[in-house]
Amino acid sequence: MAFKQDWKAVQKAYDAAQFFYDIFWNTRTHGGINYGYWTAQTKSISQATKNLFQLLYQEGVQDTNKQYNILDAGCGVGGMIKYFSTQYTSLQLTGINISHKQLNICRKKNKENNSIFYNQNYLNTTFKDNSFDLIYAIESMFHTAQKDRFLAEMYRILRPSGKLIVGDYFLTNKDYTSEEYAQLKDWWTGYESPPVIHLDQFESLGKATDFDQIQLNDISQAVLPASKRIHNYGQLGVKIAKVLNAFKINIGLDIKNAKATVQQYNSLKDGLWIYGIITLKKN
Repeated sequence: MAFKQDWKAVQKAYDAAQFFYDIFWNTRTHGGINYGYWTAQTKSISQATKNLFQLLYQEGVQDTNKQYNILDAGCGVGGMIKYFSTQYTSLQLTGINISHKQLNICRKKNKENNSIFYNQNYLNTTFKDNSFDLIYAIESMFHTAQKDRFLAEMYRILRPSGKLIVGDYFLTNKDYTSEEYAQLKDWWTGYESPPVIHLDQFESLGKATDFDQIQLNDISQAVLPASKRIHNYGQLGVKIAKVLNAFKINIGLDIKNAKATVQQYNSLKDGLWIYGIITLKKN
């Protein structure tokens, strides 16, 4: 059965989850709704998030004499834009998101810098051709089944020699057992998402869109601690959701989503997918 895209369901899921992001992921402090980048010295999700932001910044901003125009496609609550604005003042920063609730947080968090935020879908933006030097899509692209359309739109609004930097989930195995596929399916359906794309397929789509110099940085081991943490919260969430559902109490905690958070770790630990940062350069 083909995946039916429902962006309103995605928006609703993020709006409902914001309360839990704030409590368990401390998003009001560091502004990151992502896995972060963990090292042996990393002690908190806030530090891991900053590590990831720094890694992404260094990957993209390589000429400090240049004034970059940067888009965060799926900007969450604006944490990466906030971080970038404190690193280098000669940046024009723009974020897009389909969640009004998250956009309100973005604007409050970034009211002291020159960033701009829009309620737009990354498949069909209103930006002119050749608008941005850098585009980041960090844990946002996985929501669309139309990866080819996503890449085409990002290519259109990138300037020549501009870079698209994607941080996302990718399958790497050629064949999965029925049990492994069921495990993966529990994960992505709980996230209101299509099946995760295979790495080879994504790279082929990038080349077909005329991107070149496609480079992969597999940081799966560096996100594993966060994945485990999400798993633990998910196990707790399943138990709480079952009790609340029994009493017909709705606080926005969905059992399907809670189960997905458990399976994302199980499948990553079992090597069924990788977390990759992929850089694609426009001709």
